[in-house]
Amino acid sequence: MVQRTQYALELCAPLLGRQAGPPLAALTELARILGRHRDAADSAEAAALAALTPRITPATGYVLGVVHADQRLEVEAARHAFGTTWPDLYRSGWLTDAWLTTT
Repeated sequence: MVQRTQYALELCAPLLGRQAGPPLAALTELARILGRHRDAADSAEAAALAALTPRITPATGYVLGVVHADQRLEVEAARHAFGTTWPDLYRSGWLTDAWLTTT
């Protein structure tokens, strides 16, 4: 949803001029954070699945556990970043600006 909104705003930016700049920058940052979250969650899942492989050595299992824990921490960091970024964007009022609803 964020990326679609970002793409739509990029498309309309020439018509909106400088007014599109701040919300576009904020949406770009949100898209980056959500991508970081998705990548870390996918990596954590892959490490967990790999650790379930039969006949895995204890050392490999340990390393996969460390990788899984590290990626889960990255997921939490991305969630925190989103939680601090989204309210600022929402409170900025760009969703209700008159230029956005003008037909």
